[in-house]
Amino acid sequence: MLQADVALTREADLSLRWRQRTSETIVAEQDVYMRDIRMSVLRSARTLRCAASARLTQSVTARLRWEENRVKYPMPARGSAGVLLSQSFWWKLARDLTVTASIAFFDTDGYESRVYELEEDVRGAFSLPPLYGEGRRWYVCARWRLADNIAFSAKVASSDIHYRPPAQGSWHETSLTVQLDTGL
Repeated sequence: MLQADVALTREADLSLRWRQRTSETIVAEQDVYMRDIRMSVLRSARTLRCAASARLTQSVTARLRWEENRVKYPMPARGSAGVLLSQSFWWKLARDLTVTASIAFFDTDGYESRVYELEEDVRGAFSLPPLYGEGRRWYVCARWRLADNIAFSAKVASSDIHYRPPAQGSWHETSLTVQLDTGL
């Protein structure tokens, strides 16, 4: 993996990352008699990511990310690719109230070339959904510290995905998470 992080100004930075992984995997091909033949081959996966973030004001930060995945095999007509473009904003609306919002557009050939989007979530939760097919995903997450030992957080997220052949179809999901944290 190669990564370069550059601070363009005090308020803006740029990050570039390239990663290549090679692994052995089993693939099935049909011979002239239509029999499945399984063989071990080397699978190469390459990822290129470019991310930029900028502090627009004292209370607003924006982040833009573009990522491309390519999966290749030594056989012709095998392999897949995927791309993601996401934009997110972080707002500090009051001293103890922050809101994060993001939208991601993606287009992949299938699950093998899926892309991941790390999302802000309620306290103690982790969200890294795999995105594949063609579609978009957005979320809004708010965190409000009511007192030293009481905090409220909520997240709403939605996905609209259209799958490519052979698994054709569409999928829509909307989720709402609400959490109240207290400490003694």
